[in-house]
Amino acid sequence: MFPRRPKPTAFPFSLPPKPSLPQIKQSHARLVLSGHATDANLIGRLLLLLSLAPSTPPARYPLSVFLSLPRPSACGKARALGEGMQVHAHVVKLGFPKDVFIRNCLVHFYCACSSTESACKVFNESGQSRDVVTWNAMITGLARDGQIDVAQKMFDEMPERDVISWTAMITGYVQNGKLEEGLQCFRKMRESDLLRPNEAILVTVLSASAQLGLLRQGRLVHSIIDSLNFPMTVPLGTALVDMYAKCGSIEHSRYVFEQMRKRNIWTWNAMICGLATHGLGREALVLFERFLDKGLEPASVTFVGVLSACSRSGLVDEDPILWATLLGACKVHGLVELGEEIGNKLINSDPIHNGHYVQLSNIYAKARKWADVVRVRGLMIERKASKTTGWSLVEAEGLVHWFVAGDREHERCLEIYEMLDCIERRIVEAGYRPDTSSVLHDIGEEEKENAIREHSERLAIAFALLVTRDGDCIRVVKNLRVCTDCHEVTKMISKVFMREIVVRDGSRFHHFKEGRCSCLDYW
Repeated sequence: MFPRRPKPTAFPFSLPPKPSLPQIKQSHARLVLSGHATDANLIGRLLLLLSLAPSTPPARYPLSVFLSLPRPSACGKARALGEGMQVHAHVVKLGFPKDVFIRNCLVHFYCACSSTESACKVFNESGQSRDVVTWNAMITGLARDGQIDVAQKMFDEMPERDVISWTAMITGYVQNGKLEEGLQCFRKMRESDLLRPNEAILVTVLSASAQLGLLRQGRLVHSIIDSLNFPMTVPLGTALVDMYAKCGSIEHSRYVFEQMRKRNIWTWNAMICGLATHGLGREALVLFERFLDKGLEPASVTFVGVLSACSRSGLVDEDPILWATLLGACKVHGLVELGEEIGNKLINSDPIHNGHYVQLSNIYAKARKWADVVRVRGLMIERKASKTTGWSLVEAEGLVHWFVAGDREHERCLEIYEMLDCIERRIVEAGYRPDTSSVLHDIGEEEKENAIREHSERLAIAFALLVTRDGDCIRVVKNLRVCTDCHEVTKMISKVFMREIVVRDGSRFHHFKEGRCSCLDYW
C-alpha cells in the first residue's frame, strides 16, 4: 500500500480550478522563462493539472514534462512525496508504468523519500521491466533504511552486477556500522577480478579501516589506489590522511597530507586532530597557524583538535573544557577531594556520560572508599548511564581478532593464557608490581590482581606475541581508556620483549617503546 498523499503544493500562477490544456502549456512556458523548469514541486503540480485536464493531452507532452526533471528524480531530491506521487499517478494514467527509465526514477524517488515499502512494490510489479539500475536503486534504498540483510539477499539474487552494485553494498554495510562485513564485501569484489573499484568504494573502505584501526588493510587500499593510477582527489587524500593517523602511522599521514596538491577544511581537520591524538600538540598548533594563514574558516571540529592537542601535551593548565582530563589526573595523583569536586561537576553537567562516573569511582576505589564507590555506581545505574563493555582488537594472519576481559572464546585460548603467565613472570622479574586501584570491588588483593591481568588489551597483546615475528610492531585498538595498570604493564612488555606496541584507546594513541610511552603517563 502506498502512503497517503500529502496536500499538493500550490501553483504560483493564477489558474482556474480545472484549466484547459492551452492554459497549462502557457503556465509551463512561464515556469521555463522564470527559471523554475526543474522545480520538483511545481513540475509535480503541473503534471497533476495535466492528469485532471478536461481533454487528455497527447502522451508525448506529459512524458516530455516528466523527463524534464533532472536525474535522479528531483522529487526525490526535494523529498517531495506528494508531488512525486502525483507524477506516479500520471505515469499510470498515461500507460507508462513499464518504461524502465520511469520505473527506475520511481524506485529512486520512493527510496529517497524513505518510503521503501512503496519502492519495493514498484520494483516487484513487473520483473521484466528491470535493469541493473533498478536493482541498484532498490539495494541502495534498503541499505539506507537500515535493512542491510534484505539488501544483501537482493544483491545475491541480481542477474548482473556493476561497480555501483558493489558500492551500494559496501557503503551500506559501513554506514550501518557493520565495518568488518563491509571490508569482507570489498574482498569479494576484488576476488571477482572483473571490476575496477570507484572512488566511493575506496573512500568507504579506508573509513572502515580507520575506524577499526587496521593499518594493514588501509595500506592494501593505498597500494590499490597506486596500482590503478587513481588521481589523488581531495576525498581520497583526506581518507588516507585520516586512516594513517587513526591506525597509528602518523608519519605516513603527514607524508600524504604534504603531498596533496589540493586540500579542503576536512583534510586540515584530519591532520590537526591526528597530530593531537598522537600527543604532538606543538606540531598541531603550528599546522593550525598554517591553516589560518591560508584564509580558511575553522569548523567546530578544528577547535576540538586544537584544544585536544593542548590538553594532551600539557600546553593548557586549566580550562573548563578540560575538566575530564583533570579528573583523570586526580586519580593518578590520588587527589580525592579535588577529584570529587570535579567529578560531581562533570556528572551534573552531563548526567548520562558513563565515563565521568567510572573515573570518579576509580578515585574512590583507589582511596578504598567503598561506600562512595557503591553510591556512584548506583547513581550511574539510576541515571541509565550504563558502562560500555570494553574490547580490544588486533589484526593478525589476515583476520581481525576481538577480545573482551576474561575472554575464553578464542580458538587459541589456552596458548593465550599460557603467554599471559609467561608475560607476568618476566615483567615481575623486571620489577612489576600490580596497581589494582581500577578494580571497583571490595575484594581481596589476589582477586583484584587476577581481574586486571585478564583485561582485553592484555589478551590482545599476548595473542599478538604468539603470532607475530620477533621485532614486529604490535598494534592494538581499544574502545575505552586504558587503565593505569595495563598502561604500566604494556610499557614493561615493550622493554622486556623488545617490541614496539601502539595502542589506540578511547582517549588517544600510546606509542610504547623501550619501557616508555609517548603520552608521558599523561592521558
